[in-house]
Amino acid sequence: MATIDDLRRAAAAMPASARAAAARVNTAAAARTDEAMRSRLHSRTGNLANAIRIRVDAAKLAIAVEDIPGRNTRAAVFSLEFGSVNMGARPFIRPAQEAARATIAREQEQAVRTALLELFA
Repeated sequence: MATIDDLRRAAAAMPASARAAAARVNTAAAARTDEAMRSRLHSRTGNLANAIRIRVDAAKLAIAVEDIPGRNTRAAVFSLEFGSVNMGARPFIRPAQEAARATIAREQEQAVRTALLELFA
């Protein structure tokens, strides 16, 4: 199986149309991952869910969770995802990412293949 570095090298060598197709897939996948993550989030008030954003970096083909400025959510996210001395882990980020991983790879492959076929047709 290809590593992330292999994928990054391949992405850098692709024509712009294929990179754009992969970026569109990444953006759509980020929205689905965000929804899946929020559906798994154990929450009493909804404040944490409202304080988390998904950021898509299409150039690196990466999806990241980031804080909204002015809200310190890192400790809360870390405690939920990994647990603490007072609370067991309630992961919501990793399960959402794992569930999306195979779908993202398949969709990116199809999008890039389609873009390349259109380019060379």
